[in-house]
Order: sequence, then structure tokens, then C-alpha cells
Amino acid sequence: MKRLLVLIFITLSSQLWASDKVTIIPDSKDVSLEEVFGITFRIETESDDEPEIKFDPYGLDVLEKSNEGVSSTTTYINGKLSSKREYIIRYQVKSNILGNVSLRNIEIKAGNEIIKHSNIYINSAREAEKNRNIFIQAEPSETNVYKGQGIMLRYFLYYKVRITSQNIKQFPKLNGFMKRYFQENPYRERINHNGEMFERMLLYSTVIFPEKLGETFIDPLIVEISYPSRTSNSPFGSFGMGFQNIRKKTYSSKRVAINVKPLPTSNVPEGFTGLVGSHSFKLTVLKNKFLVNEPVELKLVVKGEGNLENYSGPSLINDPALEEFENNSNLETTNTVMATKTFQYTYLARKNGKIDAKKVPLAYFDPAKNTYVTEFVEIPEMTIEGTASAGVSHGNGNVITQNSTQGNSGAEIENNQIALIGPYFENSILKQLFSNYFKIVNILLIVGIIFVFLMILKPILKFNHKDEIDQRISKIKKSNLGYTEVYNFLDKIEDSNRSLLKKIENAEISPHAKKYFENILTNREDNLFGDRKHGKNKLAFKEKYFKEVGKLVKAKHENRKESTRFIHR
Repeated sequence: MKRLLVLIFITLSSQLWASDKVTIIPDSKDVSLEEVFGITFRIETESDDEPEIKFDPYGLDVLEKSNEGVSSTTTYINGKLSSKREYIIRYQVKSNILGNVSLRNIEIKAGNEIIKHSNIYINSAREAEKNRNIFIQAEPSETNVYKGQGIMLRYFLYYKVRITSQNIKQFPKLNGFMKRYFQENPYRERINHNGEMFERMLLYSTVIFPEKLGETFIDPLIVEISYPSRTSNSPFGSFGMGFQNIRKKTYSSKRVAINVKPLPTSNVPEGFTGLVGSHSFKLTVLKNKFLVNEPVELKLVVKGEGNLENYSGPSLINDPALEEFENNSNLETTNTVMATKTFQYTYLARKNGKIDAKKVPLAYFDPAKNTYVTEFVEIPEMTIEGTASAGVSHGNGNVITQNSTQGNSGAEIENNQIALIGPYFENSILKQLFSNYFKIVNILLIVGIIFVFLMILKPILKFNHKDEIDQRISKIKKSNLGYTEVYNFLDKIEDSNRSLLKKIENAEISPHAKKYFENILTNREDNLFGDRKHGKNKLAFKEKYFKEVGKLVKAKHENRKESTRFIHR
């Protein structure tokens, strides 16, 4: 009886406080604990300014506020124009307690008018009644994995009714995982789910690698769905003239637990790379005979299912005859767990001798076979001999050319001057005069030929003078901040096995640049999968920040060259 009286009191008080200028509509009056849902405010006013809304949330966390639009109507009555506007403002909220949750002390300032509204009450239960015609589901490829094992994670929208639009409101944070972004084309399919037929749409996909042991959770994806809740029986409905009421509701997927196991500590083979999953290794050496001071280049291609982003590559050659000069890497991803990382090794041949052939073991852990697997790459025998040039270095970087002559042959060659064109004269005065004249003609002719040749090659020369850093920045701009291009560029900040975010955090660049690159890496999915209509999640290309990183990488490269005392030929 008391509950009935309280319910009657709340209903009557709501009517007393209600205003026909303000309508507040929650997505549902029954939600589950920690469910994200929306509350829509419709406010009618004559003011041009957006209304100010104040309220006290009880048992609710306010996640986001968005202006859904404004509509205006103008009427002419008794010789007077009257304009009214309706603002639609929507809040995304999440229940954090069981029982009644509410919006209290609701107050709206619309122009010079202050409107108070009655409290909005919502029931929060452990399991609310769901609209089983629409739901979001996270589907990992594995839920019982080893640390570092790749998991393909996809989020799907299942529905039986017509969907007019979907807008991702919050992407999963996925703390405890290393994420690999890629753009997988959204697709739809018809599928049998638990004995019921649904349409299924891909919303978001990524590859994740667990970095912590124990139970780790995959966060939900929160999506706002618009769909018609009612359609008239008009005979014109099939021609798009039926009346319908479009409803918006927020849906979120359930958290999914991932059990992460440690790798076996027994029988760990020599050369274990730390990679988990099947991998292949291919080493390319273009030749095996070199001169002293000549670069020795090797290319190692690693392809597999592991966390190649954090793999720094093996040490291949450790010999006093070779000095390691540079080690670069490049990552390429696909729309699967597979990726390819290419390592370019450059050594300098320092002294004569032979380097014996050897096999380098590279091992990975195969979770399918629950064992370690060792592959070998073969480095061929190498021979270093002679010198790289005819000059002799004196230690100060200058090279002195040694010429040898026998008898008077050197003098004869030096004294014989041969004109390219011109007649021969016996008279010494005429001979000298015409000789000088044709010398000038020959010089002008040669200069003209060189000028024409340079004009032809001008575009090529301009391109060749553009250094590698500028070429990479141009490639990033053309790719519209493609993940692979940005990752490979930023990875050159430092040579370490740390995560890319840690490299950026410790880099000697401006705080604005750090924030910019962190935003690209952590929110790239907004550009790839978010609502593109308004472009609010679009990431702009800011060349000045890439120039900062480029300057840092150049300085690192110059320091490395100085430390190796490279002899230019």
C-alpha cells in the first residue's frame, strides 16, 4: 500500500512539475547494471541560443553529451510573426548501482526562461529485459591463450528489424593488450545465431596481443542504433510514403573474459625470439665477396602471427671483420592476424679475411602444437679482400691519389693539348689565335650540352635530392595517415624493444607533437570506423610534427655515422 501511495505521489508530482516545452525520453525505463543507454531532451524555445541543462545524476555516470540538431517553425497569426525552435540534446549515461537510478533537480535555461522538470526514474537490475531483435556482440577468435598470442577480435551488430543508422559512441579501451589496427571492409551476412536467423553487420575489428597474465577482459563496444519503432499501414508504405517513428537506443556488447597463460619455461630453445604463433624466416644476401670499407647488406623477412610490432630482430653476424652500421625495419599488416616485418642490416667490411658460413637458430612458440619450433637461416661464407678505392686514406678523411709515370710519357701526355674542333695552322701567331678561339667555342659548346642535359633531368634530380625523411612524410600524407606508414616512421625514433607509445613519450619532441602522435595511435579507429558524416573524428595531417620527428631521426643517424667513422669513397 505504501509503495502504491509513493507511486501515485511521484506521478502527480511529475504532472505538476511537467512542462509542455520540455520532454525527457530515456531509451528504456528498465536497464541492467553498468548498461550504457541514452536520455534525450526535447526543448522548445523562442531563443536562438542553445538551452543550458542542469541536473544531478543519482546512480548514473554521464559519459557524453551531444547536440542532435535543431528544427524551427515560423507562424503568422493576427499580423505577427512567431518563431519557435526545438533543440534535441542527448546524453549517454551508464548505471552504476542496483535499484532506482534517476536524474534529479532538472533545470533548463532557455533564453530568459528557466524551466524545472520533474525527476526521471529508471530501474537498474542485474539482467534487464532486452530487445532481442538488436544486440552487439564481441567475438574473439580465442579466449584461452598464451601471453603474446595474437587474437582476432571482431564486434558485430545482430538485428532482425530494419536499421536506419548506427553510430559508434565508444570504442573498447582494451587495456592489457597490444592493439594492431587495420581497416577491414564492413560486411553484412545472414546467420543462424542460437537457432534464430539474424542479419549480422561488422562494426569494428582489430588484432590484440595479451601482455598480462591471468584473467583479462575485453571491453564493450558502445553503439547508438536508430530504427523505426512503428510504421503505418498506409498503402503507399512500400513506396517510401509510410509514416514511421524513428527511435534511437544505445547498445553495448558484454565484456568477454580472456584467460592468459604463461609460456612453458622448460625446453626453451636457443635463439627464442619471444614470438608466439607460426612464423617463417627468410634471409637474403646479394653477394659474398666484398672489398674493405664496402657495405655488406642483408635482408631478413619475418612473416607470422606474433607481435611483430615489438620484435626488434635477431643479431645475425658478430665478427671483428664486420662492423654493424645500421639496422632498419618495416612492418606490413594484413586484414588477418598475419603480418610481415622486414629487417635491413648494413655492416662495413673492415679488414681482409674470411667469415665462415653459419646457421642462425630462430625459434617461436607454436600454441597449436603446444611446443617450441626452431627454424634456421643460413649465412653464406664471405670473403673480404683488397681496398675499396685506389686512394690511400691518411686518417683525416682526405684521400690522396697516387700517379706513377715511366720515362717522359707522363710529361708528353700533360703537354699534348688536343682541341675538339678547329683547323691546323703552321704560322705560330695564327695557330695561337685560332687555338684560343676554338678553345672558347669548345668550352661554350660543352657548357650548352650540360645545360640542356640538366634541364631534361631536372624533375628526376629534384626527386633524387629529396631525402628519405621527406619521402616518408610525403608517403604518409598521401596515405591519409595510414597506420602502417605512421608506425614505420615513428618506430625510427629509437632502437629499442619498447612499445611505440613509450618511444613517443621519451622522445625529445614538443608536448604538442607527443599528444598528436598518441592521439593518432590510440584513436585511429575513430577515423577508420566512426561516423564519417560529420567528420568530427577525422585526423588532420600536421607536417610540422612529422618534421620534428624527422629532425630527431636525422640527428640520430648522423651520430651513428660519426661514431662508426665511415670512410666515404
